[in-house]
Amino acid sequence: MHTLQRAVVSLAALAGVAWGIEYETVCGPMDNHMFAALGALGKTPAQLRFPGSIPYPDKPAGQDSIPGIEHIVWLMMENHSWDNVYGLLNRTGQDGYPLDPSTGEPITLVPQKYNNGSVQLLYEMPNSCGGVNNTPSQNWQSSHQQFNNGSMDGFAIGGEQDKPQSFGYFTPRHLPTMHSLGEQFALNDRFFCSLLGQTWPNRMYALGASSRGVIATGQSDQVAAATWPTGIIFDTLDAHNVSWISYNNGTSTLDLFPNITSGYPTSKFRDFPYTFMSDVAQGNLPAFSFLDYNGSSQSMECPENVALGDQLVYDVVESLMTGPKWNKTLLIINFDEHGGFYDHVPPVPAIAPDDVLPVIPAASLAKGYYQYSQYRKTGFRVPLIMVSPYAKKDYISHVVHEQTSVLSLLEHKYNLPALSCRDANANNFYDMIDFDALESQKPNFPDMESVGLTPPTYDPALLACTTANPGVLPAPGSVIYMANGTGPDFSPKCEVVW
Repeated sequence: MHTLQRAVVSLAALAGVAWGIEYETVCGPMDNHMFAALGALGKTPAQLRFPGSIPYPDKPAGQDSIPGIEHIVWLMMENHSWDNVYGLLNRTGQDGYPLDPSTGEPITLVPQKYNNGSVQLLYEMPNSCGGVNNTPSQNWQSSHQQFNNGSMDGFAIGGEQDKPQSFGYFTPRHLPTMHSLGEQFALNDRFFCSLLGQTWPNRMYALGASSRGVIATGQSDQVAAATWPTGIIFDTLDAHNVSWISYNNGTSTLDLFPNITSGYPTSKFRDFPYTFMSDVAQGNLPAFSFLDYNGSSQSMECPENVALGDQLVYDVVESLMTGPKWNKTLLIINFDEHGGFYDHVPPVPAIAPDDVLPVIPAASLAKGYYQYSQYRKTGFRVPLIMVSPYAKKDYISHVVHEQTSVLSLLEHKYNLPALSCRDANANNFYDMIDFDALESQKPNFPDMESVGLTPPTYDPALLACTTANPGVLPAPGSVIYMANGTGPDFSPKCEVVW
């Protein structure tokens, strides 16, 4: 956007706020919802940016503003909410489970009832894997039912059957490495997935800043038909000579963009984890590495054994911290979506990425699915850790971020044009980087020894856990029968858009 255009938009925004006047923008109407979405991000209407705009209009596109960080690595795990992983993290200031003041036990903020009036309580998972029966659901309909128009009381029956596993949680016994990282490195406890839905659309947001109408994993026809007017992040990086590699295990998130990525050279795709580990050891990482273990037993996808995923996280962190380029590296570890697991913090209003509406498949329409608030709300919280020598020490960010924030980080670092209205306005993790330490080259986390990272579990019982034999789920005593009361009302209603 030209400087004059930006000035006109800013003046219009200020006038609109002053007089309560709604007006149209490229990113939709400047109405109460837009005010709420910008407010959740800590921004004003005058700061609204549009697709194609660059963060710093007075500087050349492609100019690196953080040259001290040469390698950004993104490891995206699968399907767990913040509370499910970090609800009982031993760290002051993180927004985990509320605790019962009389017992010290974790509790839900509102009762989670089944249709017969029984209440499901939280419980520690007996083992490190879930069971194949009644696994949590995170599809479009279930996620919106769990949210239940802001009531946050639909996790027990948010789907086509009861979901008691939604209330199991993990501790350092199951995930020693994840908890060790969470106790030391910079965290964000307001990191949300991009929409109330499954893996496919959330991963499309992660790399393309939109899902272009896709709402569900398996929506292959819509994926094949999707067009990307501004490309995806890898096209932007290529256009500005920023190197990148997709490290994957044969199932790549880039497969969700067939109209674009089919033309990418094979040199852009390398094996994960083995070739990645080799490249780290030789100091040959590109500027941006996307680590993709989607669909594997180590991805932590429910009901797989999370201890195996904890091992993968440890291996990635250890390889980077002992590699020759650690002092120039920033690693983001997060999860693509909440997996149907309970979280006590409601999603927040969001800016729609574009004018493409959710496409509800015919079979889903027949089951009563509808568009709800479209793409104008985030999904639930998921864990996010920044692992870097220059991550802030003793810092927990409460600033709202979501999947496109990693795109925003790249776009701000290299002054790149935004792909959609979502990433154009996403926060960029700068609050989690210690720029003073970076400038002085005095790292907060210089090496593995200084961190003392806890290795993954070697408990034979946890490692032997299988989805067919996960232990008793839900835990005995975690379901309380209430003589009176019914479950939430899931009849179709007009959803409130904040």
